[in-house]
Amino acid sequence: MKLPNKLFTVDESCIGKFPLILKIVQQEKIPVFELYDRVKQHFLSVSDFIETLDALFYLGKIKFYDDSEVLIYVV
Repeated sequence: MKLPNKLFTVDESCIGKFPLILKIVQQEKIPVFELYDRVKQHFLSVSDFIETLDALFYLGKIKFYDDSEVLIYVV
């Protein structure tokens, strides 16, 4: 997981990508693939995107529903 340090700025880290994802997820329930299509220009790879989703999940900010396969914002 990329965290801000001497090598990575805040914008390059997963923490810097939180607002991009949260802004979309707050507005609507969205499938992971559709979310990635919208924000992929801000990520170097799919693994960076997944790491950012993992961090948001562990922080309790997003939830994934298996039955409908969508991400939602957790208030």
